[in-house]
Amino acid sequence: MSFVRSYNPVWWWDNLTGDIMNDTFYIFFLSNTFPYLPQAVYQDPNGNSLWPTPIQLGPDGAMPENVFFDPDLVYRIEIREGPTQADQLIRLIENYVPGSGGSPTPTTVANAVG
Repeated sequence: MSFVRSYNPVWWWDNLTGDIMNDTFYIFFLSNTFPYLPQAVYQDPNGNSLWPTPIQLGPDGAMPENVFFDPDLVYRIEIREGPTQADQLIRLIENYVPGSGGSPTPTTVANAVG
């Protein structure tokens, strides 16, 4: 099987206040249906090297450019401020199909201010 990169392999992210994210943020690649289990992404097009779950963003707010997806899967992508599912959800992309063209449309998850 051959794995594919996204149509835009260099993704850059900002946080809820418009500042560039840094290496305290993590990106999760999950199944697109509940219970949202992790889905593998790879470091090479042959699927020989798995990325760890989650992937830590770089200090510049970007994820690595060598993230390869299974083109037959639909992904749920979550970006959290920390390495666990209990950490604050910052961005959510649902129904992501790699290599399908277009661009991802993130949902901003805002904090309730009281």
